[in-house]
Amino acid sequence: MWPFNSSARNPPKENTLDAEGSTAKVDFISFFGGLLAIILAFVTLVVNTYELWTAAVPAATWYILVVNFFLLLGMCGLCVSLYGKQGRLLRFQRETDLVKLELRKRTEIHSEISRALEALIAHRTGITRSMYEIVLGRAYDHKVLRTDVKQFIDFLLNQTNTIFGAFTGHKTAACIKLFCEHESFDGPFVDKASRPQDVITFARDASSIHERGKTDRETLTQRYSYTSNTAFLEVMHNRSRDNYFYSNDLIGLAENQNYINSNPSWKHHYCATAVHAIKDPESAASEGVIGFLCADNRSGGFDDQFCKSTLALLAYTIYYVVRTTTILLQRFPEKVQEGITR
Repeated sequence: MWPFNSSARNPPKENTLDAEGSTAKVDFISFFGGLLAIILAFVTLVVNTYELWTAAVPAATWYILVVNFFLLLGMCGLCVSLYGKQGRLLRFQRETDLVKLELRKRTEIHSEISRALEALIAHRTGITRSMYEIVLGRAYDHKVLRTDVKQFIDFLLNQTNTIFGAFTGHKTAACIKLFCEHESFDGPFVDKASRPQDVITFARDASSIHERGKTDRETLTQRYSYTSNTAFLEVMHNRSRDNYFYSNDLIGLAENQNYINSNPSWKHHYCATAVHAIKDPESAASEGVIGFLCADNRSGGFDDQFCKSTLALLAYTIYYVVRTTTILLQRFPEKVQEGITR
């Protein structure tokens, strides 16, 4: 079963209100019925007492009246006891209904995450098959390869958005930052002697690209150093984080001088983030890092278990696709560019 962030989601309000409303209705009916029975018994006792007081009656009749009085008190105590037990039973039933709603919601979220991962694996299998055909000589035009890779990256980011949106319970954005060593971005940094300092936004998910596209277009001409972002610094140089950083209160970190971001408008877009290095999973520490996979939102809900392992899986997939594409373009230029088919 997938881990679940219980603080991220609550049961649907309408279902909760229905359960509470029906329980309150039953409580009121039970209370009103018991109160009416006690009032009727009390009135009957008062009337009998008055009649006996105004008439000459034997002493035995007074004994009967006293017995009835104590019976009435016992009935009142019994009603109070039953009402308390019924109240506890109804509260337990209400809590059980809420747990059922929570479990149903967890099941739906787990199913949504599983479907997203299964679709991603199927798509990755397709792009792997296409790359294998290039190696075998059944290649196609390099523009088609680039298009297929771009479509896969876009699909992966959209699935990342779906997964973390479901997990956190909040609208989430996902993007890829890659190291870039030229003024005009012509491909990611892979297998170079020294890593460049600048990063660039390589791709975003479909839901956030319209909102943040202007910032990205400005970044294309004004790239920024990864050292101007605390998340990237922590991922690269803090070994205890294992190439992962997350925070659900970036504004609080910034107020305490523990978070920096070169984007002056970052607070308008998000206040929580989770970042993982895009790297060779076999390499140690920060070696082989070509970029960062980022997910963020305005409400938090990220953790260091599910989010870390899932981002790592996605980041390693990106590394595999980007690195393999780069190697194919370098080692098989004639096959890729000429589009040899058999």
